[in-house]
Amino acid sequence: MSSSAFRRGSNTASTSSARATVCCSNRRSPIAVPLSRSRWPLETAIIDAANQIVVPTLVATLCIAIVWFPLFKLGGVAGFLFKPMAEAIIIAMLASFILSRTLVPTMAKYLLKSHHDGESAHAAGA
Repeated sequence: MSSSAFRRGSNTASTSSARATVCCSNRRSPIAVPLSRSRWPLETAIIDAANQIVVPTLVATLCIAIVWFPLFKLGGVAGFLFKPMAEAIIIAMLASFILSRTLVPTMAKYLLKSHHDGESAHAAGA
């Protein structure tokens, strides 16, 4: 495994709020190249970057969710207190994964479109 793939995987194992950051920072490598030298159009680069981090992100999400499953076996006052928390965390983690696979790439396309179009206009004028 290359060091860049290891770094990419280790970054996704952090908290769920960092998923969008990792997804967007992973997109910077093919997108950061000016359009005149770019191998891919913007949409292809976004899809490729999102596909590169799907497995590490899924594994990290499942690992965090699996840790909370034993709380469903608790009884008494502890079960009364901790079952709703475990339920909320598992649902939040799964929702975060789904949003990072659907909303983040879509928003990246719209937010980076003007940046990419600006580079093409600059490259055409030079």
